[in-house]
Amino acid sequence: MKSIDSLIKTNDVSYVYLNSINPIKAVNKISLSIKQGEYIAMLGRNGSGKSTFARLLNALLLPSEGEVIVLSKNAANEDDLWFIRKRVGMIFQNPDNQIIGTTVEEDIAFGPENLGVIQQEIKSRVTQALTDVGILDLRERAPHMLSGGQKQKVGIAAILAMHPMCIIMDESTSMLDPLGREELLKVVSILNKKEKITIINITHHMEEATFANRVIIIDNGKIVEDGTPAEVFTDVDKITKIGLDVPQVTLLLHKLKKAGYLKKVDAITVKQAYERIVQILE
Repeated sequence: MKSIDSLIKTNDVSYVYLNSINPIKAVNKISLSIKQGEYIAMLGRNGSGKSTFARLLNALLLPSEGEVIVLSKNAANEDDLWFIRKRVGMIFQNPDNQIIGTTVEEDIAFGPENLGVIQQEIKSRVTQALTDVGILDLRERAPHMLSGGQKQKVGIAAILAMHPMCIIMDESTSMLDPLGREELLKVVSILNKKEKITIINITHHMEEATFANRVIIIDNGKIVEDGTPAEVFTDVDKITKIGLDVPQVTLLLHKLKKAGYLKKVDAITVKQAYERIVQILE
């Protein structure tokens, strides 16, 4: 896949929820650029604006102010909306809300059919998508009878069959057990590395940030942190003040630093923390 410098850009984007009592500005003048092939963990407290911002990125919501640009197409132009939504897919928190077919194969074929793809190509896309997420053996199963993790994989396959350039996961792991979360994150990590599909994972689970190469924290509708996981989680006090946790291994190293055993906190995975602690013991 040909590399593209900027896949998604937002310019001073804001979004206001209007009601008769008190309008709420959920997103407040956010400007950023997302490159093809990035893996982003987007974090924030409940009500921070992160899910609203995600829906702006694939034009499910349209900005109250500012611009959302996907591959030079502007979400403000009605003729460009379908173009944007085809290239930026979204997986929601509850997989049951996205299931529409009576079989897994039928569910995944729905998107390409609506794009006007010929039947032979649809079959090929469905097979490839099922293979990519590791559920080819579920092809003829009823999706409503699957486990939560399997349903989310069906949701990802349904988007893959439409040949997206970006997948947004909006709290997609929150209803899964730890094993289900781990399996799903391995799938999207492979898609990111192998197919260069941009991944934006909106999550409350700090450990999921270790899969990402960029972490964005949104608070009160604004970006307050944007950097690599190591850069963002280095300032443990600032992160906790916002109301978020940090990965447990990072918190452990932060305590070791305060005790004088480390000069800096630069580990977010268990393996990295293990290496730092071994250095201390040596």
